[in-house]
Amino acid sequence: MVRCVCRFTLIGVLLLASACRVYDTPKATDGASSNIDAVISCTRDAEVRQTNPRFHNVDRCEGSYTIQGISYRCGRVGDVATKTYEFLNTLNQRARTRCEQLCRERGRGCEGSYRDASKCGFSVPTSRATMVGTKIVGCHPNCEGTAFIYCSLYHGSYFRIEDHLFEDMEPNCYCRRAR
Repeated sequence: MVRCVCRFTLIGVLLLASACRVYDTPKATDGASSNIDAVISCTRDAEVRQTNPRFHNVDRCEGSYTIQGISYRCGRVGDVATKTYEFLNTLNQRARTRCEQLCRERGRGCEGSYRDASKCGFSVPTSRATMVGTKIVGCHPNCEGTAFIYCSLYHGSYFRIEDHLFEDMEPNCYCRRAR
């Protein structure tokens, strides 16, 4: 079995350029039905990761992080608006928790403050969700639907969280000495 792994760059409204490499996809060996042949998994549940730590002062507590989060699901087109809203709330909650943890880990007396995103940095409009799910990302037929429902805290990449994509982004996690 062969699958295509693509790197997507979003330009404008949703013009896409892709460069693909072909890899052999491993086959399931237990005979059970699985999504192992899917181009993407059916869901990604609020993965958050910090990027670009910025700590330049003498005080270990003073600085910031950019925390990116991604959630998606291949689902029903009727669920796009509500799921996108749920994704944003969950991403903000997990990013806030991660921010507080990162700042506490910097040293005794450090605390974190997270700035909530008021909307997704990128999401797929309802009118394009089925097209994106079927023609671009390849929602597997075993998923709950073929509409690609997506929300990220920053507009960077559909699937990857890489530091260089967020170098110029305004941080959303601020660490400081507790008052």
